[in-house]
Amino acid sequence: MNKNKKTDTSLLTVQQKIWINCSIILRAFWPLILYVVMPALFASIGYMLFHSNMEGGEFFTYGGNFYTALGMIATVFILRKRSKKRGESFCEDATLYIRKDILLKGIGFFAFGIFSAIAVSSLVTLLGLGESGYRQSLSKLLDGPDFLFCAITVGFLSPVLEEIVFRGYMLNTLLRNFKKKTAIAITVIAFMLCHIHPIWMIYAGGMGFLLICLSMIEENILEGIFVHIGFNLPSVVLAFLYQQNPMIKEVLKRAVFQIPLFLLSIIAAFMLAYIYLRKKKLYL
Repeated sequence: MNKNKKTDTSLLTVQQKIWINCSIILRAFWPLILYVVMPALFASIGYMLFHSNMEGGEFFTYGGNFYTALGMIATVFILRKRSKKRGESFCEDATLYIRKDILLKGIGFFAFGIFSAIAVSSLVTLLGLGESGYRQSLSKLLDGPDFLFCAITVGFLSPVLEEIVFRGYMLNTLLRNFKKKTAIAITVIAFMLCHIHPIWMIYAGGMGFLLICLSMIEENILEGIFVHIGFNLPSVVLAFLYQQNPMIKEVLKRAVFQIPLFLLSIIAAFMLAYIYLRKKKLYL
């Protein structure tokens, strides 16, 4: 994925190796720190300047997504400027390339993401975990008055930026300096921890590993971006439907609906994965 040579540490002392490894980890996690800090910074500034009369929870529901979106855009701008300052390319650092056949391929990856998300969502609902943790938090965001900004943030900005941060900058930095298995493990664990709730950490771990494999096969994170947008989009669509008619939520919870939805979605996702692997001459 990244053809730069790994750092030779064979002649270094233990203390030097620890120092170098810590600096590498910090460099790999720097984009993630930006990703976490910048939206919070923009939200804090926005709250102090324009919404100080509101309670914290009210502000987050009312306008949090707008400032989160601004923070995410600022993060990309900073990463791009930093790459340029070092005399390097942002696209090279992030392994993000636009190719001629990406539109047709992107539709397939996008569909795979949607079917995977629906399958997992149906399974979580059938197991009685549908109202817990991560989904409950996401539901509060999507129920807010700034639905448009939340849809843009959850459905587009977050998938794009997370692929740039995790499967782009972080993975590339780690692959240059650690063994492949170590680099993958660190990236997957970091992605899992960002999802907080245990159920969604497991989901994020599996999908994070899948996205790493995809980015390494393609030597490009763009395909993963399409998959990731597909993962997130069903939540946005369902939130919109719930806003239009709250009764839809109760109907969709029923097992008579969720069981066939789960089966159809998992079959469709596996079929798309099989077609892709066969074209790439990769076999499980």
